[in-house]
Amino acid sequence: MPLVQQNIYCETPRLFERKQSQTYYESKYYELQKILRRTLRILLVDGRLIEGRLQCFDSALNLIFVNAYEIISDSHLVHPIGRLIVPASEVRQFQVSN
Repeated sequence: MPLVQQNIYCETPRLFERKQSQTYYESKYYELQKILRRTLRILLVDGRLIEGRLQCFDSALNLIFVNAYEIISDSHLVHPIGRLIVPASEVRQFQVSN
């Protein structure tokens, strides 16, 4: 049974075509679909640093990661997490890792 449900984008979404006037969320969909299946490093609002592969996102722009882990900067340790769902409101910034 496929994991994909309505409004959850695990593949490059074909629902949206470029339009003259995009809403804020539609423009974010376009940005996110470019980095699906890439490794991201995200800084959360509470200061934690997480790295993982962006697997999916939903209509509320929540991010779903696989093979995620927390990077603990003070001790240079890595804490494996696995699968992780991050609400969009908890992301302070992110960057695409090489």
